[in-house]
Formats: sequence, C-alpha cells, structure tokens
Amino acid sequence: FLSFRIPRITTASNLAVELAKRTRFLRDEIIKIELEEEKEAKHKPLTGFYNAFKQYLIYSITPQQFADLYAQTLTYGLFAARTRANEDFNRELAYKYIPTTIGILRDIFRFISLEDPPKTLKIIVDDIAEILKVTQVNKILDRYFQEGKGKDPIIHFYETFLSKYDPEIKEKRGVYYTPEPVVKYIVNSLHQVLKDEFGLQDGFASEDVTVLDPAAGTLTFPAEAIK
Repeated sequence: FLSFRIPRITTASNLAVELAKRTRFLRDEIIKIELEEEKEAKHKPLTGFYNAFKQYLIYSITPQQFADLYAQTLTYGLFAARTRANEDFNRELAYKYIPTTIGILRDIFRFISLEDPPKTLKIIVDDIAEILKVTQVNKILDRYFQEGKGKDPIIHFYETFLSKYDPEIKEKRGVYYTPEPVVKYIVNSLHQVLKDEFGLQDGFASEDVTVLDPAAGTLTFPAEAIK
C-alpha cells in the first residue's frame, strides 16, 4: 500500500487521489481495527473519541461511521493545517496550525500530535503529513481559485477529495460545488422575494425569517445569506 517513493503532486486531482487512498486505509485498516481491539484494552483513546462524537455530534453514529468521520477529519485537518504552515510540517507540528476556534479538532490533534496515539495510527498519519509537506499545497489551491472554484478553495477542495475517497458518499450527501455567481443569484432572488412578496423589508435579515438548508454541505448558501 505505502510506496517508498513520495509521489510528485502538481494538481488538485492528484492530491485528492493520494489523500483519498490513505484515508481509506486509515478508516478500514487502522481505526476500525483499533476500536475493536480497544474493547479488551484498559487504555481506550479512540473509544473515548467515539463516545464524545456520540454525545456531542451524532447520537446515532455507529463505529463504522465514526471510523469514516474520524479518518476524514484527520486527513482534512492535516490538509487545513498544512495550508497555514511554512515549509516544515509533520504530525507533531500539525496541532500548532489548527485554529483555536475549532475545539473538537484541537482535541483530536492534541491527541495525534502531542500525546501517544497507537503506532499504526502514527505511521499512516505521518505518511499523510509527509505527502502534504512535499506538496506545494497553496500553489495548487491558488490554481484552484484561479479556475473559478470559489473564494475559499480549502472548502471547495473537499468535493474533489470526496469524489476520490468515496463517490457513493459524495452522491448520497449531495456534495457538489455550486459556482458562487449562481449562489449569489439564488440568494439575492430569495432576498428580493421576501421583501416584495412577503412584505419583509429586511429580507433574510428580518426577525421572522429562519434559514434552513438541510443539504448545507460546505455552507455556501447560508454563508451568502448571512452577508
């Protein structure tokens, strides 16, 4: 599975492929197995995170779903951290670049970067970090931006990543990039409808308006509505 040669990555698609195959391995061969083995162990760090996810995020989450979510969180957390880092980057440094405003992500990376995660978990996370270290991530994202993939390519790259990681999940969750001009047009049109047809002078900003987006994805529409 793991090549001794670090692949040369120059495009968003190539990066997504390399991250996706490592994330699948992390999900299927590391996290699922570690969760099973922790049933007989005294020290249960991943089980602790699983229980926290159940308590604070998704009450009905299964171990399999947790393995998927946790694996994606690790990979995308490393990816986001790499965009904020200088040339030097590894698993231990990743925690430094996780925004302090994202508490649960900080907790996950405190464990991954500063504590003592299982050896198998260290190995694959180190490999993902090494891939990101030798890749000019910000140049790739800048090209992504220049191609009109949105003002926040870190968010919109997730569609590319998910299409390589698990196309079926991408389809089920409806993770598709909507061009920003289209988002603006739809939101502005609804804003005007609220004013003209419903007599709400402030449109989306009116107290009587509640914005619901059951397929919010990367929150592009709610974010535009807030503006």
